[in-house]
Amino acid sequence: MLSTVSLTTVPAHAAPGGWVHLQHFGPTSNPCCDGRYLQIWKVGAGFTYESSSRRFQFINKGNGYEIVQDDPVWTCLDGNNSGGAYGHACNSGNYQRWDVISAGTRYSFDASRYVEVFRLRNRQTGACLDGNGRRVYSGGCNGGDYQLWGGW
Repeated sequence: MLSTVSLTTVPAHAAPGGWVHLQHFGPTSNPCCDGRYLQIWKVGAGFTYESSSRRFQFINKGNGYEIVQDDPVWTCLDGNNSGGAYGHACNSGNYQRWDVISAGTRYSFDASRYVEVFRLRNRQTGACLDGNGRRVYSGGCNGGDYQLWGGW
């Protein structure tokens, strides 16, 4: 007798709730993201985490998360086929949809505790959000530390 197995799609990871600080967990001293062009600022560089332009919210749209930055122009994390990742006016397009993929926990010196970390994969391009210690961009998902992010 043959049996069948039914596979159910479940969310890859529950995204952080509320307004959070988006933190990069690559091997670059836990920098944080900021600005329309998504630059990475290192801890102790004269910037405070309480700045509203450093907070993000993950909004579940059913077909991926929209990642909104709390700034005066209310921008969403956007991507393109050229490896870009940037803040852009929210428009409900697929380039602004991201999968949140669980990657365990890491200690955050900024938050002084362990936080859940994840990878962000663009629904349209299939590329993952990446950082090089200075800029944020998207590239092939490779499982490396430079593609780890957390929210606290």
